[in-house]
Amino acid sequence: MAGRRELARPGGRQRRTIVASVELTALARHLASRRFMAQVITGAIVLAAVAELLRENEARNVARLAAWDQRRHLRQQSASQARQRKGA
Repeated sequence: MAGRRELARPGGRQRRTIVASVELTALARHLASRRFMAQVITGAIVLAAVAELLRENEARNVARLAAWDQRRHLRQQSASQARQRKGA
């Protein structure tokens, strides 16, 4: 391509500054986009739902553990009383 001059490219610090400003502009546009905001809102709703499910599951497990412990305690009591009756 004779006769066509190449444009001078900025070098060093100036080039890094230009690249950084372009990247920041792209990031700002992405963060301000409706699509990104919709994804963030959807993610927050999903996160809240999962947290609620985990809390409910934990409450169910604690209730199940308490019921199991109560049954175990009653079994031990009845076995102890049966031993006492045999010994008396």
